[in-house]
Amino acid sequence: MFIFTLYFPQNVKYLNNCNANIDNKLYINIFNYVNIIQSNTCNYKMKNVLIALLIAVLICFVICDEHQHLKHKKKHEYNHKEKHSNKNHKKHHQAILGSHFNKRVKSKRIQGTISVNLGDNRQIEGVINKTNTGKDTRYFGFQGIPYAKPPVGDLRFEPPQKYVLEGNYSATYQRNICIQSSTAPIESSTKGNEDCLYLNVYSPNLTSKLAVLVWIHGGGFYYGDGNYESRAPDNFIDQNLVVVTLNYRLGVFGFLSSGDDVVPGNMGLKDQAMALEWVQENIGYFGGNPKNVTIMGESTGGASVAYLIQSPVTKGLFHQAIMHSGNSLCPWALSRTAERNFWLLASEILYFGTNKTEAMIRMKQVAPTLLYSFASLSKNSILLNDPLNGLVYAPVIETSNPTELFSYKSYEQLNSGNFTKVPIIIGYNSEEGEGFNDVVGLPPFILLTYDFNPGRLVPLDMNVNDTQKNKVDNEIQQTYVENGMITVTYISHDEFVRPILKYVELYSKWTPQVYLYRFSYNGNSTQGVAHTGELPYFFYDSKLTAAQKAVSNKVVNLWSQFIKSGNPTPNEFNITWTPSFQANDYSYLDIGEEFVVYNQSVNPEKMYLDKWTYWYNTYGNRPYDTY
Repeated sequence: MFIFTLYFPQNVKYLNNCNANIDNKLYINIFNYVNIIQSNTCNYKMKNVLIALLIAVLICFVICDEHQHLKHKKKHEYNHKEKHSNKNHKKHHQAILGSHFNKRVKSKRIQGTISVNLGDNRQIEGVINKTNTGKDTRYFGFQGIPYAKPPVGDLRFEPPQKYVLEGNYSATYQRNICIQSSTAPIESSTKGNEDCLYLNVYSPNLTSKLAVLVWIHGGGFYYGDGNYESRAPDNFIDQNLVVVTLNYRLGVFGFLSSGDDVVPGNMGLKDQAMALEWVQENIGYFGGNPKNVTIMGESTGGASVAYLIQSPVTKGLFHQAIMHSGNSLCPWALSRTAERNFWLLASEILYFGTNKTEAMIRMKQVAPTLLYSFASLSKNSILLNDPLNGLVYAPVIETSNPTELFSYKSYEQLNSGNFTKVPIIIGYNSEEGEGFNDVVGLPPFILLTYDFNPGRLVPLDMNVNDTQKNKVDNEIQQTYVENGMITVTYISHDEFVRPILKYVELYSKWTPQVYLYRFSYNGNSTQGVAHTGELPYFFYDSKLTAAQKAVSNKVVNLWSQFIKSGNPTPNEFNITWTPSFQANDYSYLDIGEEFVVYNQSVNPEKMYLDKWTYWYNTYGNRPYDTY
């Protein structure tokens, strides 16, 4: 399509000649195209290109907004006027974007300070506080603890290097989050800093050996942070757990890869692994038990958890795992075009030549916010042209290198049992596709490109040969296209439900302790639960109603029991959550108005998923990477 081709012109490399008005706070996108156009130092050709680009993108937003509106209307058969009233429309989008951009809660007033002795004349100071839940559980908070050296200068694009605290350190306030967009889905400016590899520890008892929860945030490998305001851990602190949250490098800084050992990639995952090493070495000083650590993540955080399970590097660093709405089989969780992405940024945009090592060295010298800006330009271009071929800056299958964390096709690795076998909770929400912007940030563009080019409906990982691709595509269209438009249900099933259930099937072959859930509770709303819609029930949210708090208490209790023992429903519970160990009929806990354990025969998605199983078995060609 013309508008998508125009969105990323080859002439963008002329921006190197237009840098007079580009400082570290300027972001190359729809908002500051105007600033560049107005620059006296931009040449005439570049001004014309940017003017055309700006017009094209604005047209795109208008068209895509209308497309999203029509699709939304078709999907939900209830009163149009009530749904799109200002109040309800705002509430719906707050639920979707709340995962990373709405700050829902502040901590209470600090009650005092406390110091912990780490040995070797090292002291770390924290604060004494109370939870916001009404239980007023006293806890000790240690924020902004460095677990790796700042990945700046020569350490940019490199694996994290261990940081050892010396002397006294004040962990009484939060430090930098990692550099990212400050707005979404339109990236108009940046926030954060490259110096961001910090973690936070919240402990209700410094002298015990409590179970430990390590939270890995989601956000498309591009947004998010481990700060208290983003996901307040009060609910889990009330359950007598030690909670650790962390930052890891995002976007181009965390997931750039040259496809070889020049920039192997997966720096963000390696950050997470180093944070887990820190937990093993130090959590005992904070009342935690290093022999009982659970890693938990949502969306790309869930995919991160899956990769950590599959990496030999992290074996022994955790003992249970929880994956919300994402794992390594999700098509978006793997970048298959890393080398192309590298050259697009290094050569076509930054114009740094054709030698990888030289280009990498020069990219280390670019101001961080400016590099983020140019990388976002390339990211959005690639997503628009091929939106579901994996996220642009995401984990990669590494070539052999000394710091290798992950080098296998996930499907085949899981199928062979070559992973760390720990008890897991894994699941999805009833309408994940409604919040898909939390993963890629451009849902209208994705759905519009599929309407104009429906051949893309066939998953790339299916490895369908060209002679059968149209046949598969036609069968998918008959299932998911309504009134000439692809439905949100397709996104839900293709990007989330299918890979999550396949992960359960493969994982269950090797260990029986797999607990599957489907989160369908959405208060009094008739809508399904969108991507990220379950998180306010797990992390403290002051806006929950009494009925919602009752559900929150219940799920937090289940999750906490699992974190402590590997079993979410011990004998004293009224629910028996049966592990999912029998392929094709695995049981799951439906979290709705009632908590009920079902088998797959009553799953609302079963009819669709049976078709996907047929398509993969009939047309697919292994080996698969995702599924």
